[in-house]
Amino acid sequence: KIDKIKKFFRKCCSENAKIVIDMEYSGLMHRKERKSLMSQVAFLYSTNSKCCAPSNITLCGMNSEYSNHLLKVGAEKWKEWGFDWTKDSLDKLTNQDKMIYLSADSDVELTYIDPNKIYVVGGLVDKNRHKGVAQKRAAALGIPTAKFPLASYFSKQPKGSLPKHVLTVNHVTGILNDVQATGDWNFAFDRCVPKRNIKLNE
Repeated sequence: KIDKIKKFFRKCCSENAKIVIDMEYSGLMHRKERKSLMSQVAFLYSTNSKCCAPSNITLCGMNSEYSNHLLKVGAEKWKEWGFDWTKDSLDKLTNQDKMIYLSADSDVELTYIDPNKIYVVGGLVDKNRHKGVAQKRAAALGIPTAKFPLASYFSKQPKGSLPKHVLTVNHVTGILNDVQATGDWNFAFDRCVPKRNIKLNE
């Protein structure tokens, strides 16, 4: 029975967009932030494996610290559920022509999730110290960027509401999962944007 479930899960993943987490920002983070990132990775794996519209997820640019952490928590078993990792850098992966690097600094706003695309998420926890790094990295690699339509979402929140913090990696992948399942950005934001990330600009 479990084999049939896994087969069905893999079929679901193949019908949705792929997600790549770019892990090559370790040099910009403190040890505590890198540890937090790996906690986010575990959370996004769990969410993806249980959601209605899962994606195949790959972590790229993995160093020994990250890889050893995954091995310690038994992540080899996660590979049966659409999850994988590689030490190869983003520019070494195939199908770069299908990639869209998600960046809050992009001038392009997503209107839908294309199942034929690969959405790249920057694996960075930095409390917004390093502004614009994902946009610059994508430009250096020649990968187009896009951002979530958060501006229109916050415009519908209580007057003066503003995003307080950059979304975490697992929030971003959760939004991708939910939009793939429902096509409803507001539903995804309501579920995935933490209420602490909203403040009133009074």
